[in-house]
Amino acid sequence: MNLRKAYTEFISSLEKVYQPTEAATITEMVFESMLGIRRADVIRNPDQSLDADAMISIQSILEKLIRHMPVQNALGFTWFHHLRFEVNEHVLIPRPETEQLTEIVIASCKQSSGLRLLDIGTG
Repeated sequence: MNLRKAYTEFISSLEKVYQPTEAATITEMVFESMLGIRRADVIRNPDQSLDADAMISIQSILEKLIRHMPVQNALGFTWFHHLRFEVNEHVLIPRPETEQLTEIVIASCKQSSGLRLLDIGTG
C-alpha cells in the first residue's frame, strides 16, 4: 500500500471515534513514532510503498485506538520534559499542564541554591 493511502485510511478510521483534528494529530504521532514518517513525507512521497511489517504495526495501533486506548498507551511511551517514558495501562500518563508546571518550578528554582523540593500527591 502506498503512503498516502495508508495515511488517509488511518485518519478516516480514527474519525469514526475521534474529532477530525484529533484524528489527524493522532495519525501524525503514530506514523512518526512507529515509522519515522512525518506529514511532510506523506506530501513529498505519497507513492512510497509501506512494507507488510509497517502495515501490521500501524494496524495494531489503530485497533487499540479505535477501542479508545490513549495514544500514549497504544504506542507504549510518552514524552515528558524532554524525556521519554514507557507507559502502559498501569501508569498515569503525564499531562501537558504538569509539564508546564514543572518548567515553571525549574525556572524559578534556578535562582535559589540549596533549595529542596517535595512532591506530594503525584499519581
